[in-house]
Amino acid sequence: MRAFHTIYKLFHLSKYIIQLLCLHYARNNDNRELENMAFASLMTHFRVSETSKVAEMRGLTGMRGIAACYVLVAHLAYFHFIPQTYATLNGSTGVDFFFVLSGYLLYKLYATKGTSKGYFAKRIFRTFPLYYLTLPLYFVTKLAIVSPQIFFYVQNYSPSTFSESPIWTLALEELFYFLLLPLIVKFKINKIVLLIVGVGLTTMGFALPRTAFFNLQIWNFFIDYAIGIAITFLTLKTPKALKIEVIGLFAACMILGLIVPGTPAQAIFAGPLYGMIILCFQKSRFFTNRL
Repeated sequence: MRAFHTIYKLFHLSKYIIQLLCLHYARNNDNRELENMAFASLMTHFRVSETSKVAEMRGLTGMRGIAACYVLVAHLAYFHFIPQTYATLNGSTGVDFFFVLSGYLLYKLYATKGTSKGYFAKRIFRTFPLYYLTLPLYFVTKLAIVSPQIFFYVQNYSPSTFSESPIWTLALEELFYFLLLPLIVKFKINKIVLLIVGVGLTTMGFALPRTAFFNLQIWNFFIDYAIGIAITFLTLKTPKALKIEVIGLFAACMILGLIVPGTPAQAIFAGPLYGMIILCFQKSRFFTNRL
């Protein structure tokens, strides 16, 4: 488990370095606005406060490491480096974990905690630098198609620029960060409505062609974000009520995902499963590296 934490911390260290370079550039060019944004982003990593404690939950860090390894297993199986079995191919559900986690943490941090100030600047500095730094690697290895769309996170929405490389998930994440979540917060959309919309969008996916371009779009994964937001509300309740509502909200989705085959149903099953894992085990000694 220590290895997972080490990998995760090294990954974030690279982001800190890029953000420091942005801060250095802003100061050298007397760009006060950019300097303030870069400084605010860096401080979110080191400030000791309620917000940083939530963002750095040790249990969730351990879960991230395991989910990332599971996704890696799925890719190794997909390219025939390891045997293709039900267990290895389903490693792709690790992506659902990250979407659920995004809904959970971001809603908790920027809606229920009253810390929405600087939200967009923080999202930009946490995701943009490393994305643009690694884009040339995707171009050289031909894992991504060079196009103007890819620089604005909209490459997913055209068959001519769509790529099955890992950056397809970033297009969905940015859509949630900068459009869906602000709208959900602004209009205070009920969690039950979000879950119903998520199931409805996933059901719509069955009517579309079964290709990667149609399968890897927001309508098949919005349910994950909705579940992440739902468990934010559930954690505010008493433990007994929490258990009852978790079963009531998620059991039907999991059963539906099990009995209905096909890619669109993946998130309906995996989302509630990972939601319950986050709820029940985020403080477990196994995930917090305190065995």
